[in-house]
Amino acid sequence: MKNLLQDIRYGLRTMFRSPGLVIVVSLSIGLGSGLNITIFSLINSILLQPLPAITQQEELVELYTSSPGLRFGAVSYPDYVDYRDTNQVFLDLIAQRVTPVSMSSGGSNNQIIAGIIVSGNYFSALGVPPMLGRAFYPDEDRTPNSSPVAVISYSLWQRAFGGDKQIVGKSVIINSQSFTIIGVAPEGFIGTSVGLAPDIWFPLMMQARVLPGSDRLPERGARWLNVIGRLKPGVSREQAEAGMQPIVNRLAQEYANTNKGTTATVVPLGEGSVGIRKNLSTVLMLLMAVVFLVLLIACFNVANLMLARALARHKEIGLRQALGASRRRLVQQLL
Repeated sequence: MKNLLQDIRYGLRTMFRSPGLVIVVSLSIGLGSGLNITIFSLINSILLQPLPAITQQEELVELYTSSPGLRFGAVSYPDYVDYRDTNQVFLDLIAQRVTPVSMSSGGSNNQIIAGIIVSGNYFSALGVPPMLGRAFYPDEDRTPNSSPVAVISYSLWQRAFGGDKQIVGKSVIINSQSFTIIGVAPEGFIGTSVGLAPDIWFPLMMQARVLPGSDRLPERGARWLNVIGRLKPGVSREQAEAGMQPIVNRLAQEYANTNKGTTATVVPLGEGSVGIRKNLSTVLMLLMAVVFLVLLIACFNVANLMLARALARHKEIGLRQALGASRRRLVQQLL
């Protein structure tokens, strides 16, 4: 212990005698480590961390209707209903579509927020109960334009309504249409896609008001919905894809004008066309490789600096050996 304390004091004196070397080494290692930590934190938050609040996320997959030249094709509402009602591999199938909407409340100016149209089973299928109020009732998912209700995010509740605990039952103007707020989603819940955190959820039946321009619900050829499924216990992703194919083939025969040549594609949640995970995964991995190379270069430069410094001390080390210092003692002091 006495030798260790002596070596520490000696090391500190040596550092103060060579402040330039200490600064260069610290900056080199600090820059390399800092870049790696930053990029890994980004990778961890986007690619590795599960989506918050969703229960048993590993059971969720994305379902696409693929066609020649298009692997991740969206699904029409009539096709979604057939998939939902006749499949044997999913506990639940969710349909959703993200769209910007104009919102105003209490005489405030209009602001553009992220809206999302969802099937009535959205919150129950994800296992996400609202923090305040309720989610959508089954009846609100059956008749078009009959249920102008909405669930807002915790973030929107805080920034636009000041965390008003009496918010349930109040009205908000969306695209010049009045909607009643029936619930507030739990804090941290951002939906099913990284990078597409919605501010407000609407029933699928309100599509014509939330997404004006046309009524897409009855059109089998209008492919505009992203579909997410929760697998039944014991069913793999490959089995789900195989189980959906007969349904897709039947619809391709019955509705040849709109469904001919389509196939079912099932991928893990986050690896389809929705959100930023799929688009950024390759870029982030390449960036991680680059910053890791920067760290290696920094370590190489520091090693060269330390080697040059050690060579400059060869007379001192030789003198210590001549005075009886062992190799182990010299290594300890150098460390």
